[in-house]
Amino acid sequence: MTTLKKKQKNTGINICVSILSLLTLFVLVEIAFRLFYPQNTGLYVKSSTLGIILKPNYRGAIHNWWYKTVNVKINSIGLRDREYGDKKNNSFRIIALGDSQTFGLGVEAEDAYPKVLEKLLNEKLSGKRFEVVNTGVSGYVTSHEFKYLKDSGIYLKPDLLLVGFFTGHDFADNLSFSEMSQKRTHYNTFDIWLSSKSQAY
Repeated sequence: MTTLKKKQKNTGINICVSILSLLTLFVLVEIAFRLFYPQNTGLYVKSSTLGIILKPNYRGAIHNWWYKTVNVKINSIGLRDREYGDKKNNSFRIIALGDSQTFGLGVEAEDAYPKVLEKLLNEKLSGKRFEVVNTGVSGYVTSHEFKYLKDSGIYLKPDLLLVGFFTGHDFADNLSFSEMSQKRTHYNTFDIWLSSKSQAY
C-alpha cells in the first residue's frame, strides 16, 4: 500500500471516528435530558403564514435551566389563555401581542403581564369587565404579531391593542427578519420536527 493510500485510509478512519464520537455525544446528552431533566415537547406546530404557532389544546410544562418549571396550557385557538366566546356587552377586550415576554416564559399563565393587567383593571375599575387576551408566542417579532392580528386576532373583536416590545432585542430581531429573503423562513420543517422529538434540542 502506497503512502498516499495509507494517508487517505487514515483520514477516512479519523473522519468516521469523529462523526461517531459526535453522534455518541448527542445521544448521551439526549439520554441525560430524558433521565434527569425531562422536557415536554410539541408546544409548537408549523404554520404556513406565521412560521410557528402554539399547538391548540396543548398540555405540558416548560423546564429551563434559568427558570423554574412552569405549566403550560394552550386553549383551542392556540393561545396561552382561557377559552373566549362571544364578547359580552359589558366587556372591554384588550389583545396583548408580543413574544416570550408576553407569553410569560418562566412564569405561570396568571403571572404573565396580560393576566396581571387584567386582574388589576377589574379590581380598580368598575362598570366594565376587562379581558386581556394573551396572544404572545416566543420568537415572534412585530411582523408576526401584525399578521396574527390581521388573520386571527381581529375576530376576537378587541377594543384596544397592547403591543409588547422589548428594547433589549426586539429592534435587532425585527431588523433580522426584515432582511430575510421571501424564500427563506425563520422556522423550517426540520426545526419543528426536531423540537417535537428531541428533549435536548
